[in-house]
Amino acid sequence: MNRIVYIFAFLLLTHCQMIPLSRSPEGLAILQGPTNQSETQLVVLALKNEKYTHLLKEKSSGKVIKAVSEQKVERSHSPWAVYTVQYKELKVGETYQLSWSKKNGEILDERELTTLDPKKNQWTLGLVSCMADKVEGQKAQWLDLASNNPDAIFMIGDNVYIDWGIKSKMLSMTTQEIWNRHVETRNTLEVFRLKKLIPIYSTWDDHDYGSGDGDLSFHLKDESKEIFRQFFPAHRIRGLEMGRGVGFSVELFGQQFLFLDDRSFRTPKHLKSTQSHFGDSQSTWLLQKVQGFSGRTWLMSGDQFFGGYHPFESFQGDHPQDFKNFLFSLKKIKNPVLFVSGDRHLSEVMAIPKKILGYPTYEITSSGIHSTVHPGSFEKNPNPYMVKGADGIINYMVIKGISQGKRTHLEIFDFGPNRKLLFQHEIAL
Repeated sequence: MNRIVYIFAFLLLTHCQMIPLSRSPEGLAILQGPTNQSETQLVVLALKNEKYTHLLKEKSSGKVIKAVSEQKVERSHSPWAVYTVQYKELKVGETYQLSWSKKNGEILDERELTTLDPKKNQWTLGLVSCMADKVEGQKAQWLDLASNNPDAIFMIGDNVYIDWGIKSKMLSMTTQEIWNRHVETRNTLEVFRLKKLIPIYSTWDDHDYGSGDGDLSFHLKDESKEIFRQFFPAHRIRGLEMGRGVGFSVELFGQQFLFLDDRSFRTPKHLKSTQSHFGDSQSTWLLQKVQGFSGRTWLMSGDQFFGGYHPFESFQGDHPQDFKNFLFSLKKIKNPVLFVSGDRHLSEVMAIPKKILGYPTYEITSSGIHSTVHPGSFEKNPNPYMVKGADGIINYMVIKGISQGKRTHLEIFDFGPNRKLLFQHEIAL
Protein backbone atom coordinates (compact mmCIF):
# COMPACT_ATOMS: atom_id res chain seq x y z
CA MET A 1 0.00 0.00 0.00
CA ASN A 2 2.77 2.48 0.87
CA ARG A 3 4.45 1.71 -2.46
CA ILE A 4 1.22 2.49 -4.34
CA VAL A 5 0.82 5.79 -2.48
CA TYR A 6 4.44 6.68 -3.24
CA ILE A 7 4.06 5.94 -6.95
CA PHE A 8 0.84 7.94 -7.13
CA ALA A 9 2.43 10.94 -5.40
CA PHE A 10 5.49 10.74 -7.65
CA LEU A 11 3.35 10.64 -10.81
CA LEU A 12 1.22 13.53 -9.56
CA LEU A 13 4.20 15.75 -8.84
CA THR A 14 6.06 15.00 -12.03
CA HIS A 15 2.89 15.41 -14.09
CA CYS A 16 2.37 18.84 -12.55
CA GLN A 17 5.89 19.96 -13.45
CA MET A 18 6.81 18.11 -16.63
CA ILE A 19 3.85 18.87 -18.90
CA PRO A 20 4.62 22.60 -19.24
CA LEU A 21 8.38 22.01 -19.11
CA SER A 22 8.55 19.44 -21.91
CA ARG A 23 6.38 21.41 -24.33
CA SER A 24 8.19 23.94 -26.52
CA PRO A 25 5.82 26.87 -27.20
CA GLU A 26 5.70 28.51 -30.60
CA GLY A 27 8.57 30.96 -30.86
CA LEU A 28 10.74 31.89 -27.88
CA ALA A 29 10.28 33.76 -24.64
CA ILE A 30 12.41 36.92 -24.84
CA LEU A 31 12.92 39.69 -22.31
CA GLN A 32 14.62 43.02 -23.00
CA GLY A 33 16.28 44.02 -19.76
CA PRO A 34 17.57 47.40 -18.55
CA THR A 35 18.54 49.58 -21.49
CA ASN A 36 20.10 52.99 -22.08
CA GLN A 37 20.66 55.07 -25.21
CA SER A 38 23.37 52.76 -26.61
CA GLU A 39 23.25 49.46 -24.69
CA THR A 40 20.73 46.73 -24.06
CA GLN A 41 20.63 43.17 -22.78
CA LEU A 42 18.32 40.38 -23.87
CA VAL A 43 17.32 37.20 -22.07
CA VAL A 44 16.16 34.32 -24.26
CA LEU A 45 14.69 31.08 -22.93
CA ALA A 46 15.40 28.20 -25.32
CA LEU A 47 15.96 24.44 -25.26
CA LYS A 48 19.48 23.81 -24.05
CA ASN A 49 20.41 20.93 -26.39
CA GLU A 50 19.83 22.91 -29.60
CA LYS A 51 22.51 24.97 -31.36
CA TYR A 52 21.51 28.56 -32.13
CA THR A 53 22.62 31.65 -34.00
CA HIS A 54 21.23 35.14 -33.49
CA LEU A 55 21.38 38.35 -35.48
CA LEU A 56 20.66 41.97 -34.60
CA LYS A 57 20.64 44.56 -37.36
CA GLU A 58 19.49 48.09 -38.03
CA LYS A 59 16.14 48.01 -39.74
CA SER A 60 16.91 51.12 -41.82
CA SER A 61 20.34 50.17 -43.17
CA GLY A 62 20.71 46.44 -42.54
CA LYS A 63 23.91 47.04 -40.55
CA VAL A 64 24.69 44.06 -38.32
CA ILE A 65 25.34 44.74 -34.62
CA LYS A 66 27.61 42.19 -32.99
CA ALA A 67 26.98 41.04 -29.43
CA VAL A 68 29.65 42.11 -26.95
CA SER A 69 28.90 39.27 -24.54
CA GLU A 70 26.91 36.06 -24.41
CA GLN A 71 26.17 33.78 -21.48
CA LYS A 72 24.29 30.49 -21.21
CA VAL A 73 22.92 29.22 -17.91
CA GLU A 74 21.35 25.79 -17.58
CA ARG A 75 20.33 23.24 -14.96
CA SER A 76 20.91 19.50 -15.22
CA HIS A 77 17.29 18.63 -14.40
CA SER A 78 15.72 20.99 -16.95
CA PRO A 79 15.61 20.93 -20.78
CA TRP A 80 15.68 24.74 -20.82
CA ALA A 81 18.55 27.24 -20.77
CA VAL A 82 18.70 30.99 -20.27
CA TYR A 83 20.79 32.88 -22.82
CA THR A 84 21.81 36.45 -21.90
CA VAL A 85 23.15 38.57 -24.77
CA GLN A 86 24.44 42.13 -24.48
CA TYR A 87 24.74 44.71 -27.26
CA LYS A 88 26.47 48.10 -27.39
CA GLU A 89 26.92 50.94 -29.88
CA LEU A 90 23.19 51.22 -30.55
CA LYS A 91 21.43 54.45 -31.52
CA VAL A 92 18.48 56.32 -30.06
CA GLY A 93 15.62 56.47 -32.53
CA GLU A 94 16.77 53.46 -34.55
CA THR A 95 14.66 50.30 -34.75
CA TYR A 96 16.55 47.02 -34.64
CA GLN A 97 15.49 43.63 -35.96
CA LEU A 98 16.37 40.59 -33.86
CA SER A 99 16.27 37.08 -35.27
CA TRP A 100 17.01 33.86 -33.39
CA SER A 101 17.63 30.74 -35.49
CA LYS A 102 18.75 27.14 -35.31
CA LYS A 103 22.16 26.29 -36.70
CA ASN A 104 20.48 24.88 -39.82
CA GLY A 105 19.07 28.33 -40.60
CA GLU A 106 15.50 27.71 -39.41
CA ILE A 107 14.27 30.99 -37.90
CA LEU A 108 12.64 30.39 -34.53
CA ASP A 109 11.70 33.95 -33.65
CA GLU A 110 11.94 37.56 -34.86
CA ARG A 111 11.40 40.72 -32.81
CA GLU A 112 11.90 44.47 -32.96
CA LEU A 113 13.58 46.57 -30.30
CA THR A 114 14.74 50.12 -29.66
CA THR A 115 16.97 51.75 -27.08
CA LEU A 116 15.81 53.94 -24.20
CA ASP A 117 16.77 57.60 -23.97
CA PRO A 118 17.18 58.26 -20.22
CA LYS A 119 17.26 62.04 -20.83
CA LYS A 120 13.74 62.27 -22.27
CA ASN A 121 11.59 64.83 -20.50
CA GLN A 122 8.30 63.30 -21.65
CA TRP A 123 7.97 59.61 -20.91
CA THR A 124 5.56 56.74 -20.25
CA LEU A 125 5.95 53.89 -17.78
CA GLY A 126 4.00 50.67 -17.37
CA LEU A 127 3.66 49.78 -13.68
CA VAL A 128 2.67 46.20 -12.83
CA SER A 129 2.82 43.51 -10.17
CA CYS A 130 1.21 40.16 -9.32
CA MET A 131 1.50 38.10 -12.53
CA ALA A 132 -0.03 34.72 -11.75
CA ASP A 133 0.66 32.59 -14.80
CA LYS A 134 -2.27 30.24 -14.11
CA VAL A 135 -4.89 33.04 -14.20
CA GLU A 136 -6.87 33.54 -17.40
CA GLY A 137 -6.86 36.82 -19.30
CA GLN A 138 -3.16 37.59 -19.04
CA LYS A 139 -2.55 37.75 -22.81
CA ALA A 140 -5.10 40.52 -23.37
CA GLN A 141 -3.77 42.49 -20.37
CA TRP A 142 -0.22 42.56 -21.73
CA LEU A 143 -1.33 43.43 -25.26
CA ASP A 144 -3.42 46.29 -23.88
CA LEU A 145 -0.51 47.56 -21.80
CA ALA A 146 1.85 47.39 -24.80
CA SER A 147 -0.62 49.42 -26.90
CA ASN A 148 0.15 52.41 -24.63
CA ASN A 149 3.75 52.36 -25.99
CA PRO A 150 5.54 52.59 -22.63
CA ASP A 151 9.22 53.50 -22.67
CA ALA A 152 9.76 50.84 -19.99
CA ILE A 153 7.83 48.42 -17.82
CA PHE A 154 8.48 48.31 -14.08
CA MET A 155 7.72 44.91 -12.54
CA ILE A 156 7.60 45.48 -8.81
CA GLY A 157 7.04 42.04 -7.38
CA ASP A 158 5.26 38.70 -7.64
CA ASN A 159 6.48 38.45 -11.21
CA VAL A 160 6.63 34.66 -10.74
CA TYR A 161 4.42 32.65 -8.38
CA ILE A 162 7.04 30.14 -7.36
CA ASP A 163 5.10 28.91 -4.34
CA TRP A 164 1.89 28.26 -6.27
CA GLY A 165 1.78 24.56 -7.11
CA ILE A 166 1.22 21.07 -5.77
CA LYS A 167 4.84 20.29 -4.97
CA SER A 168 5.50 23.43 -2.92
CA LYS A 169 2.52 22.62 -0.69
CA MET A 170 3.52 18.97 -0.12
CA LEU A 171 7.31 19.06 0.11
CA SER A 172 10.02 21.56 1.00
CA MET A 173 10.92 24.10 -1.66
CA THR A 174 13.87 23.16 -3.87
CA THR A 175 16.07 25.05 -6.30
CA GLN A 176 14.70 22.80 -9.05
CA GLU A 177 11.19 24.01 -8.34
CA ILE A 178 12.29 27.66 -8.29
CA TRP A 179 13.94 27.24 -11.70
CA ASN A 180 10.97 25.30 -13.09
CA ARG A 181 8.44 27.92 -12.05
CA HIS A 182 10.53 30.65 -13.68
CA VAL A 183 10.59 28.57 -16.87
CA GLU A 184 6.84 27.91 -16.79
CA THR A 185 6.02 31.57 -16.22
CA ARG A 186 8.46 32.80 -18.85
CA ASN A 187 6.97 30.40 -21.41
CA THR A 188 3.42 31.43 -20.53
CA LEU A 189 3.21 35.22 -20.23
CA GLU A 190 2.46 37.29 -23.32
CA VAL A 191 4.81 40.10 -22.26
CA PHE A 192 7.69 37.84 -23.33
CA ARG A 193 6.05 37.27 -26.75
CA LEU A 194 5.50 40.90 -27.74
CA LYS A 195 6.48 41.66 -31.33
CA LYS A 196 8.14 44.89 -30.17
CA LEU A 197 10.24 44.38 -27.06
CA ILE A 198 9.96 46.83 -24.16
CA PRO A 199 12.77 47.32 -21.58
CA ILE A 200 11.84 45.70 -18.28
CA TYR A 201 13.14 46.64 -14.81
CA SER A 202 12.19 44.33 -11.96
CA THR A 203 12.43 43.53 -8.28
CA TRP A 204 10.68 40.82 -6.30
CA ASP A 205 8.18 40.25 -3.52
CA ASP A 206 7.36 37.12 -1.56
CA HIS A 207 6.01 34.87 -4.34
CA ASP A 208 9.03 35.28 -6.63
CA TYR A 209 11.24 35.17 -3.55
CA GLY A 210 9.84 31.67 -3.10
CA SER A 211 8.26 31.93 0.35
CA GLY A 212 4.81 33.34 1.08
CA ASP A 213 5.29 36.45 3.26
CA GLY A 214 8.90 35.29 3.49
CA ASP A 215 11.72 36.94 5.42
CA LEU A 216 15.47 36.48 5.93
CA SER A 217 14.93 33.01 7.39
CA PHE A 218 14.04 31.49 3.97
CA HIS A 219 16.53 28.67 3.50
CA LEU A 220 16.90 29.14 -0.28
CA LYS A 221 17.13 32.94 -0.41
CA ASP A 222 20.61 32.99 -1.99
CA GLU A 223 19.73 30.35 -4.57
CA SER A 224 16.49 32.14 -5.36
CA LYS A 225 18.32 35.45 -5.83
CA GLU A 226 20.76 33.83 -8.26
CA ILE A 227 17.96 32.35 -10.38
CA PHE A 228 15.89 35.55 -10.26
CA ARG A 229 18.76 37.60 -11.65
CA GLN A 230 19.42 35.03 -14.37
CA PHE A 231 15.86 35.53 -15.61
CA PHE A 232 15.62 39.25 -14.75
CA PRO A 233 19.10 40.77 -15.20
CA ALA A 234 20.05 44.13 -13.74
CA HIS A 235 23.75 44.64 -14.46
CA ARG A 236 26.25 45.44 -17.22
CA ILE A 237 24.46 48.66 -18.18
CA ARG A 238 25.93 52.13 -17.66
CA GLY A 239 23.79 54.26 -15.35
CA LEU A 240 22.60 51.32 -13.26
CA GLU A 241 24.12 50.59 -9.86
CA MET A 242 23.57 47.35 -7.98
CA GLY A 243 22.25 47.71 -4.46
CA ARG A 244 21.64 45.02 -1.85
CA GLY A 245 19.99 41.69 -2.54
CA VAL A 246 18.17 41.99 -5.85
CA GLY A 247 17.96 45.78 -5.44
CA PHE A 248 19.48 48.41 -7.72
CA SER A 249 19.27 52.08 -8.67
CA VAL A 250 18.87 53.68 -12.08
CA GLU A 251 18.49 57.28 -13.26
CA LEU A 252 15.87 57.87 -15.95
CA PHE A 253 14.03 60.99 -17.14
CA GLY A 254 15.53 63.24 -14.47
CA GLN A 255 14.33 60.86 -11.72
CA GLN A 256 16.17 58.33 -9.59
CA PHE A 257 14.49 54.93 -9.22
CA LEU A 258 15.50 52.63 -6.36
CA PHE A 259 14.25 49.07 -6.82
CA LEU A 260 14.37 47.62 -3.32
CA ASP A 261 14.65 44.08 -1.97
CA ASP A 262 11.86 43.79 0.62
CA ARG A 263 12.43 40.10 1.44
CA SER A 264 16.08 39.10 1.81
CA PHE A 265 16.76 41.17 4.93
CA ARG A 266 13.41 41.62 6.67
CA THR A 267 13.11 40.21 10.16
CA PRO A 268 10.19 37.99 11.23
CA LYS A 269 7.18 39.97 12.46
CA HIS A 270 7.32 38.50 15.98
CA LEU A 271 10.82 39.89 16.64
CA LYS A 272 9.80 43.21 18.19
CA SER A 273 13.25 44.14 19.52
CA THR A 274 15.18 43.80 16.23
CA GLN A 275 12.75 45.10 13.63
CA SER A 276 14.07 45.62 10.12
CA HIS A 277 12.20 45.70 6.83
CA PHE A 278 15.04 46.34 4.38
CA GLY A 279 18.03 45.46 6.57
CA ASP A 280 20.71 47.82 7.90
CA SER A 281 22.99 47.65 4.87
CA GLN A 282 20.23 48.25 2.33
CA SER A 283 18.67 51.01 4.43
CA THR A 284 22.04 52.78 4.65
CA TRP A 285 22.53 52.42 0.88
CA LEU A 286 19.00 53.67 0.22
CA LEU A 287 19.40 56.79 2.37
CA GLN A 288 22.79 57.57 0.80
CA LYS A 289 21.27 57.34 -2.67
CA VAL A 290 18.42 59.68 -1.71
CA GLN A 291 20.81 62.15 -0.12
CA GLY A 292 23.15 62.09 -3.11
CA PHE A 293 20.47 62.83 -5.69
CA SER A 294 19.13 66.39 -5.87
CA GLY A 295 15.97 65.44 -7.75
CA ARG A 296 13.14 63.12 -6.81
CA THR A 297 13.78 59.49 -5.88
CA TRP A 298 11.15 56.82 -6.47
CA LEU A 299 11.29 54.10 -3.79
CA MET A 300 10.00 50.88 -5.39
CA SER A 301 9.08 47.98 -3.12
CA GLY A 302 7.05 44.80 -3.53
CA ASP A 303 4.76 45.45 -0.56
CA GLN A 304 3.26 48.72 0.63
CA PHE A 305 5.05 51.31 2.69
CA PHE A 306 2.03 53.03 4.29
CA GLY A 307 0.06 49.84 4.81
CA GLY A 308 -0.81 50.16 8.47
CA TYR A 309 -4.50 50.48 7.60
CA HIS A 310 -4.84 46.77 6.66
CA PRO A 311 -3.79 43.43 8.26
CA PHE A 312 -1.64 42.23 5.36
CA GLU A 313 2.12 42.60 4.98
CA SER A 314 3.56 46.11 4.69
CA PHE A 315 6.47 48.13 6.05
CA GLN A 316 4.29 50.12 8.44
CA GLY A 317 2.21 47.15 9.54
CA ASP A 318 4.95 44.55 9.99
CA HIS A 319 7.78 46.71 11.34
CA PRO A 320 6.18 49.87 12.80
CA GLN A 321 9.17 51.09 14.82
CA ASP A 322 11.58 50.59 11.91
CA PHE A 323 9.06 52.43 9.72
CA LYS A 324 9.02 55.42 12.09
CA ASN A 325 12.82 55.52 12.14
CA PHE A 326 12.89 55.26 8.34
CA LEU A 327 10.52 58.23 7.91
CA PHE A 328 12.52 60.24 10.47
CA SER A 329 15.74 59.63 8.46
CA LEU A 330 14.05 60.59 5.18
CA LYS A 331 12.66 63.77 6.72
CA LYS A 332 16.15 64.85 7.83
CA ILE A 333 17.54 64.42 4.30
CA LYS A 334 14.84 66.69 2.76
CA ASN A 335 15.45 65.48 -0.82
CA PRO A 336 11.98 64.40 -2.02
CA VAL A 337 10.84 60.82 -2.49
CA LEU A 338 7.82 59.11 -4.04
CA PHE A 339 6.66 55.66 -2.91
CA VAL A 340 5.65 52.86 -5.32
CA SER A 341 4.40 49.40 -4.38
CA GLY A 342 2.45 46.32 -5.45
CA ASP A 343 1.25 43.15 -3.65
CA ARG A 344 -2.26 44.23 -2.54
CA HIS A 345 -4.30 42.88 -5.49
CA LEU A 346 -5.88 46.31 -5.80
CA SER A 347 -4.73 49.71 -7.06
CA GLU A 348 -4.67 53.02 -5.29
CA VAL A 349 -3.04 56.42 -4.99
CA MET A 350 -2.37 57.68 -1.46
CA ALA A 351 -1.68 61.32 -0.60
CA ILE A 352 0.91 61.36 2.21
CA PRO A 353 0.44 64.47 4.42
CA LYS A 354 3.14 67.14 4.45
CA LYS A 355 3.70 66.76 8.20
CA ILE A 356 5.17 63.26 7.76
CA LEU A 357 8.21 64.15 5.59
CA GLY A 358 8.06 67.95 5.50
CA TYR A 359 6.57 68.00 2.00
CA PRO A 360 3.51 66.37 0.42
CA THR A 361 4.11 63.16 -1.47
CA TYR A 362 2.29 60.02 -2.60
CA GLU A 363 2.31 56.25 -2.61
CA ILE A 364 1.22 54.57 -5.84
CA THR A 365 0.14 50.92 -5.66
CA SER A 366 -0.43 48.85 -8.81
CA SER A 367 -1.63 45.24 -8.32
CA GLY A 368 -2.34 42.85 -9.91
CA ILE A 369 -2.21 42.73 -13.68
CA HIS A 370 -3.54 39.16 -13.64
CA SER A 371 -4.09 37.48 -10.30
CA THR A 372 -6.80 36.87 -7.75
CA VAL A 373 -8.89 39.88 -6.74
CA HIS A 374 -10.91 40.73 -3.64
CA PRO A 375 -14.03 42.89 -4.08
CA GLY A 376 -14.89 45.03 -1.08
CA SER A 377 -11.30 45.41 0.14
CA PHE A 378 -11.65 49.17 0.68
CA GLU A 379 -14.92 48.77 2.58
CA LYS A 380 -13.35 46.20 4.85
CA ASN A 381 -10.08 48.11 5.32
CA PRO A 382 -10.61 51.81 4.52
CA ASN A 383 -7.45 53.81 3.83
CA PRO A 384 -7.44 57.37 5.27
CA TYR A 385 -4.76 58.45 2.77
CA MET A 386 -6.41 57.14 -0.40
CA VAL A 387 -7.44 59.68 -3.05
CA LYS A 388 -8.19 57.20 -5.85
CA GLY A 389 -8.49 53.43 -5.90
CA ALA A 390 -10.05 50.34 -7.45
CA ASP A 391 -10.54 46.87 -5.99
CA GLY A 392 -12.11 43.61 -7.13
CA ILE A 393 -10.69 43.79 -10.65
CA ILE A 394 -7.37 42.97 -12.33
CA ASN A 395 -5.50 46.11 -13.35
CA TYR A 396 -2.29 47.75 -14.47
CA MET A 397 -1.07 51.34 -14.43
CA VAL A 398 0.28 53.61 -17.12
CA ILE A 399 2.12 56.68 -15.84
CA LYS A 400 2.81 59.55 -18.22
CA GLY A 401 5.41 61.98 -16.94
CA ILE A 402 6.80 65.37 -17.88
CA SER A 403 10.09 66.36 -16.23
CA GLN A 404 11.10 70.04 -16.05
CA GLY A 405 14.12 70.56 -13.84
CA LYS A 406 13.12 69.57 -10.32
CA ARG A 407 9.43 69.66 -11.19
CA THR A 408 7.58 66.60 -12.42
CA HIS A 409 4.00 66.28 -13.59
CA LEU A 410 2.48 62.79 -13.51
CA GLU A 411 -0.73 61.58 -15.09
CA ILE A 412 -1.72 58.18 -13.71
CA PHE A 413 -4.10 55.89 -15.58
CA ASP A 414 -5.37 52.68 -13.99
CA PHE A 415 -6.79 50.21 -16.50
CA GLY A 416 -8.83 47.04 -16.11
CA PRO A 417 -9.63 44.42 -18.75
CA ASN A 418 -10.37 45.67 -22.27
CA ARG A 419 -8.61 48.94 -21.42
CA LYS A 420 -11.46 49.98 -19.15
CA LEU A 421 -10.31 53.12 -17.32
CA LEU A 422 -10.76 52.46 -13.61
CA PHE A 423 -9.46 55.85 -12.53
CA GLN A 424 -7.21 58.71 -13.60
CA HIS A 425 -5.27 61.05 -11.35
CA GLU A 426 -2.80 63.91 -11.87
CA ILE A 427 0.05 64.74 -9.55
CA ALA A 428 2.28 67.82 -9.58
CA LEU A 429 5.56 67.21 -7.78
